[in-house]
Amino acid sequence: MNFFSIKKTLPLANFHRRNFIQSSVSFAIAASTLNISTVALAAQHSHEDKILSLVNNKLSAISIGRRILSSSHKSDLQFTSPLVSIMNDLDLTEDFLNSTTKANLSTRFNQQNALDFDQDRIINVNGWIIGLTEARLCVLATQKYS
Repeated sequence: MNFFSIKKTLPLANFHRRNFIQSSVSFAIAASTLNISTVALAAQHSHEDKILSLVNNKLSAISIGRRILSSSHKSDLQFTSPLVSIMNDLDLTEDFLNSTTKANLSTRFNQQNALDFDQDRIINVNGWIIGLTEARLCVLATQKYS
């Protein structure tokens, strides 16, 4: 009459097997999501680094960025995502940013900076008159390096 003990353990074994499979599938989904997030984060840092390569003097950019963040201009400049704002200002896609050279990026930045002044998209930061795109670049440098 060992049959009863076998029948009782068999459903329990299936229960553990189902839990293992569900846990394994859940873990695989979580791991793949984490991997996608990690890849996206690495791409964002790569884009930040490429755009921040335009900064000639990090200390000055950080100083200006700090002053902007502590001023009344803060609400005018869309600081929730300066990287996205800069990419929009320069009309950059992720693919273009990945494939472009620093010289080409610098040319676009200088053209946009001139356009900012032409369109009166400028701010005064402690007596320094700078374009909106340049201001966003300083804020991005501040957020990245300090």
